[in-house]
Amino acid sequence: NGLSALLQRSASREEIRDHLLERYQREPVVLAIEDIQWADDATIDLVRQLARRIDETSALLLVTYREEPRAPVGMTR
Repeated sequence: NGLSALLQRSASREEIRDHLLERYQREPVVLAIEDIQWADDATIDLVRQLARRIDETSALLLVTYREEPRAPVGMTR
């Protein structure tokens, strides 16, 4: 009945979103999503939906993003 079960049965994005929002209304939690630059469009859409409704919860949404390192000026690979 938890998030793992939803993911294992390939639940819809809406089911996952609703589950997370309902759970986060009941208890404080930190949701950390690392390396969002590698996420697919569906995951990014889910994160946006959660972020829009985060004020209805007791959750902190933490998302990390890394830019590709650039070579210093004048240096080539």
